[in-house]
Amino acid sequence: MLKNTITKFLLPLLLAPSLGYAACNGQDLRQSMAAELRQSVTSEVAAIPFAEGNFYRAQRGERILNLIGTVHINDARLDPLMGVLAPMTQDADVVFLESTPDDIQQMQLDLLKLPELTFITEGPTLIDRLPADDWAVLAHKAEAAGIPPWMAAKMRPWFLATALSLPPCLRDGTNVELGLDKRIARVAQQANVPLASLEDALEVIRMMNEDPLDVQLRQMRPQIALIGGGGEGADNITTMLAAYFDERVAEFLALTHAEFLTSGTLPKEDAEKIWDGFMDRLLRQRNEAWMPVIEAQEGNNIVIAVGALHLSGEHGLLKLLQNSGYTIERMHYPDIH
Repeated sequence: MLKNTITKFLLPLLLAPSLGYAACNGQDLRQSMAAELRQSVTSEVAAIPFAEGNFYRAQRGERILNLIGTVHINDARLDPLMGVLAPMTQDADVVFLESTPDDIQQMQLDLLKLPELTFITEGPTLIDRLPADDWAVLAHKAEAAGIPPWMAAKMRPWFLATALSLPPCLRDGTNVELGLDKRIARVAQQANVPLASLEDALEVIRMMNEDPLDVQLRQMRPQIALIGGGGEGADNITTMLAAYFDERVAEFLALTHAEFLTSGTLPKEDAEKIWDGFMDRLLRQRNEAWMPVIEAQEGNNIVIAVGALHLSGEHGLLKLLQNSGYTIERMHYPDIH
């Protein structure tokens, strides 16, 4: 039971940069942005290197890297994409994933031996660490999300915030095996192309948990404020999915950034620091740690399939590769709309 609980609630973290789920039938929030918000989002996106595109080729001499921004959950629009990606995968010397399916399974088993990474195993629970009114609101949101309040009280703040960000339409998990990364992995395995992990998945969990509990509680407040226990979770997933297939995931990130800063739970300056810290851990640190792994890999024909948000930005993989002497070219998928 504990393994299933951990796996289910870790999905938002494991999928965070990767986006999407067809069964979340909400609204694309980008279509209803107020003029001021739209201007803010547009300005932020304009400053992001490689803000558009899910599929790029990086080349340095004879070495070619095909970079694919992935979505981990099934969607029918992935079918025509695989028509392009399958032959490329079959011809690769190696396929890099954030973590291979085998390594993710091992991480889940390792977490069973390390409950302190996801649960409060000693000292007061959240019931005693939060003001009564704040706990009442949090308990209500947890219950609305299908998490018993007694369990929520024992979850470490980063883990609870992650769990609450998962809308009901994402909790089934039955379509995970048909996500883009799993499809690519399956094609590689059938063609006897080696799979390799860019990172140790357990280290990502350790990284998310490195702050003390009181700091995690403060960081959790603006995240929880964006979660109301209603249909907005489906709206967020639908917006992510639409942005992914528009190949404009940076636009979704900019919208989320604006909402985070205006949640009202913390002064804007404090919220900005928390956001920057989260982006630093989730994206920048990981991207920079992946670069030596990529560069050390032998072969001149390599596929790198990672969450779409890892590609763009000043510290995105594309910019890091460009700074390392690679020529970057955007590739195009067939029309999938």
